[in-house]
Amino acid sequence: MLKKIFFFLICFGTIVSENIYCQDFNRKNLLADSLFAVGKYSEAEAIYGQILGDGIFSEQNILKQAFIASQQKNYVAYLHYLNLLLQYEPKLSTAQKIYNIATAYELEGYEVGDSKWILLLYYAYHKWIILGLCLLFLLWAISFLRKKHTNWGALQRNGIILLLGLAFSIFFINFIPNVNEAIVAYNHTYLMKSPSAASEKVVVLSKGQKLNVIGEKDIWLEVIWGKEKAFVRKTQVYFHPLF
Repeated sequence: MLKKIFFFLICFGTIVSENIYCQDFNRKNLLADSLFAVGKYSEAEAIYGQILGDGIFSEQNILKQAFIASQQKNYVAYLHYLNLLLQYEPKLSTAQKIYNIATAYELEGYEVGDSKWILLLYYAYHKWIILGLCLLFLLWAISFLRKKHTNWGALQRNGIILLLGLAFSIFFINFIPNVNEAIVAYNHTYLMKSPSAASEKVVVLSKGQKLNVIGEKDIWLEVIWGKEKAFVRKTQVYFHPLF
């Protein structure tokens, strides 16, 4: 009896907390949209920023943030939101717009090559890709088990296929490189060798430079610079992790 009551309380608490969370998001989103509609962009930007900070992404909100940045003539923030949109919904038109802006301000690293494009597509649709792979292997397993196999060679071949499929799935889930990116917000931003203000400086960055983020440590982002790891303060960059 106590177990049932405990289970009920857990379920009830989960439902209530999720409902409160959704209500808070809807309230913030409606307020931000109303401010945006009357041209109060700074106030709307702050609330949209809170929503993104909570890890809630939508194409419409990212587009509105990009529009606000363009109205404020903040090309770095504009690049950041367009780059975020490209990761959320990969489109060639968005990639071309990013490249044109980066070229106009003589910024490098914004080209989208074939390998980067494949990564973007994978991360945008990885849930469906993994689900599709699981369904394929499930159908194959059902088909294999329904047949009577007496040939040892056939069993070996199917076993190898199963192992390769599992290895491929594990690789897809765990070892695909991260595509989260940060864009430097200010000139004279220091990239440090370790997550400490007293650490050795690696390089001084200019605003608009793009960094590949591989982790977070308190107030620091861990990034790749060249072939080495380095750290930058979160307050010095635009960063909203999608993945």
